[in-house]
Amino acid sequence: MTDQSSRPSRPVLPPPSRRSPWLRLLLVGLAMAIVVGAAIEGVRLFGKRAGPISEAAMGPPLVRVEPARRGPAETTLTLPGDVTAFEDSPVYARVNGYVAKWMVDIGARVKAGQLLAEIETPELEQQLKQAQATVLQAKANAEIASITYRRYAGLVRTNAVSQQDVDNSQAALEARRADVVAAEAEVGRLQAMVGFQKIYAPFDGVVGARNLAKATTGAL
Repeated sequence: MTDQSSRPSRPVLPPPSRRSPWLRLLLVGLAMAIVVGAAIEGVRLFGKRAGPISEAAMGPPLVRVEPARRGPAETTLTLPGDVTAFEDSPVYARVNGYVAKWMVDIGARVKAGQLLAEIETPELEQQLKQAQATVLQAKANAEIASITYRRYAGLVRTNAVSQQDVDNSQAALEARRADVVAAEAEVGRLQAMVGFQKIYAPFDGVVGARNLAKATTGAL
């Protein structure tokens, strides 16, 4: 007698189908591409959120240094050129005369205030002597006017002269004293002009040209 109790029946599975190996490779490649794309997108999004890394956070860059050394000249090059001074100033005499003496020559190095040349000014020297004589004459006239004023000032007490004569003599004395001041001022002016007989270097430099020889006049 057999037990014919009911048992669950097993489903009948279809036989596994044989897939092509190329299809498997295609699926694996597609899966890897999806994974790589997702990773790249995640890195990009993370970079946007994190922001750029500051240089301070990255630290100083590492560089390799090497001391400079003079190497052998491989080629030589010759080019034409000009040398131009930073400052170029012609020097002129401020008085009329002729060159009496040169102290420096072309190419000489000079310092500011160094004597370059001397100018002879016979006419100016003659004018100075005449002005000095005028001063002496003005002083003599002022002395005479002073004596006259003192004499009149004494005579007016005895009514020998009028007060008008005293006032006139006093005015004459003041005029003679003014003549002395004017004559002395002219002497000072001419002495300053005589001082221009000596030509000095305006700054440190090199004498680039000499336009005049001795006993000639014009720009130096």
